[in-house]
Amino acid sequence: MLRILNERFDNNLDCEGKLAKKLSEEEKKIELHKQNLETSPQKREEVQQQTAELLSKYPDVNTLEELKEKLSGTEEEGLVQKIMHTLRA
Repeated sequence: MLRILNERFDNNLDCEGKLAKKLSEEEKKIELHKQNLETSPQKREEVQQQTAELLSKYPDVNTLEELKEKLSGTEEEGLVQKIMHTLRA
């Protein structure tokens, strides 16, 4: 009976500070997530601005999907494929 009681106490005691280390790591993770949430709107605005700048260089394209299709397209009609074909010739 005493041995069982000692094992339970040993399991609950944190003499080496393992739980404190784990708690500290979890606090760091939470702080990181908190910072990400706070900067998320700012990052979204930056991405939208970069997207607008990129799309402004291609007046005949309205979305990133259209731009991707224009640049890579199919093997016959994509700009990248045409350039590669021209370079190989």
